[in-house]
Amino acid sequence: NTGRLDSYLIEITAEVLSHVDASTGKPFVDVVLDQAEQKGTGRWTVQIALDLGVPVSAIAEAVFARSVSGHAALRDASRHLTGPTVRRLGSDEAAAFADR
Repeated sequence: NTGRLDSYLIEITAEVLSHVDASTGKPFVDVVLDQAEQKGTGRWTVQIALDLGVPVSAIAEAVFARSVSGHAALRDASRHLTGPTVRRLGSDEAAAFADR
């Protein structure tokens, strides 16, 4: 982590990834619960931005990602669901959507 690629974020990422959990002996990233909580500031920012008509797409996506992260049990359950069957449109149906 020297030279042009010297980066504090790379350095601390390497440190975190090399950390071993003392009670299990496993890498810490395999033990820690992958679930985030929110304080509300991001959500408030997005709500006010919507009221003002100001785009804050990156902040909104971060809020959405944290929201999904907070539902670990639902994320786990979704791995076992197959979801809807995709049905391809026939040529006559596809023609109905074609640009004219």
